[in-house]
Amino acid sequence: MKPINIISLRSSIGSNADELDREKDAYLDTLSALSGINFVSYQKSEANIFFIETGGTEQSFLKIHGGFRPPYYLLTTRHRNSLAAALEICAYLSLKNLPFEIFHGSPEEVALKLEKVFPDFCKDKDGYRLGIIGKPSSWLIASDLNRDLAYKRYKVAYINIDYDEFVGEIDKKSYADDEKVRQIRKKLANNVYLEGALHIYGAIKRLILKYDLHGFSIRCFDLLTIYRNTACLALAMLNDEGISAGCEGDLPLLLAMHLVKRLLSLDSFQANPSSIDEAKQTITFAHCTVPFSMCQSHVFMTHFESGLGIGVRGELPLGPCTVFRLSGNLSKALIEEGEIVANLALENLCRTQIVVKMNSGLEKILRHPLGNHHLIMFGHHKQRLGTALKALDPNLELI
Repeated sequence: MKPINIISLRSSIGSNADELDREKDAYLDTLSALSGINFVSYQKSEANIFFIETGGTEQSFLKIHGGFRPPYYLLTTRHRNSLAAALEICAYLSLKNLPFEIFHGSPEEVALKLEKVFPDFCKDKDGYRLGIIGKPSSWLIASDLNRDLAYKRYKVAYINIDYDEFVGEIDKKSYADDEKVRQIRKKLANNVYLEGALHIYGAIKRLILKYDLHGFSIRCFDLLTIYRNTACLALAMLNDEGISAGCEGDLPLLLAMHLVKRLLSLDSFQANPSSIDEAKQTITFAHCTVPFSMCQSHVFMTHFESGLGIGVRGELPLGPCTVFRLSGNLSKALIEEGEIVANLALENLCRTQIVVKMNSGLEKILRHPLGNHHLIMFGHHKQRLGTALKALDPNLELI
């Protein structure tokens, strides 16, 4: 993959060099994760970007810009008078009839612009690969996905993986015995389902490597019949490893989970809306797996519907959250903000249970549903996520 050379410009006035270095590294790391571009500093490259870290950098640009061929690309931030300096520099370039472009906005917006200007420098320029292990669950009657549009809009290709191949991998009874696995084995030393659950984990991980997947969803309930076990533990572990890991073969939900990780660098909780209280403006979400990274504590239980396998009851921190769902035809998206106000431990629901008080939009979920499963992520991201999604698909309707 070809790198892009970053030429950093900063003023020595009122700026701490170590602090600026940390800010620069964090920002470039975020852009790299979002765009797939490898940024290097002061190395020969076919593409160069001037990173205007602070104000007062106009003269520094004048001294060196002659050594680079136009067009001139300027990367800015929303801090330290970065944009102000970039505008002055570009006004000068305009007077000289030299082409330029400013990259400014949220990291998500900047990353999308970088992908459009430098498509040959993105490691994922050929698209992202999401696996489907088996067919979607039969009850997801409104969650069929327009795969052609998913690739056209979001550069996502879906890879079908036959269930017999998955079963063959499970029957190898193999998994990496690393530190994470050893910690789980300590917690579940006498659990009769543990080895089988780890065999499922190892099988999925090998399929991820074989098919070079960024994420997957699995027809998980068939495991109850074949192995009297579940994939709940495997999904929790793989989500923590940076893989978008979804349940029940829900493909629109998997795409949404992938986009949240790709655009916001956030983990998310796939859950069923279990009950709604319109008077209190609350909704209860529940499911039997959740990324460990989202839990302030967790315990292991059985899977709710079957009483088999290893489910995860996570306690999530209270506070701001965002609820997200895509329609199967990818024409609509629901993005609403709220607050996680309680964790529950009811016997008649899936194991991880949270109550979300919605700021708005509860009636949309009840009267204009886009499907069963929804995603919950920490923090308020309605505007950020909506802007990033509209940049990828201007025709998307945010209901």
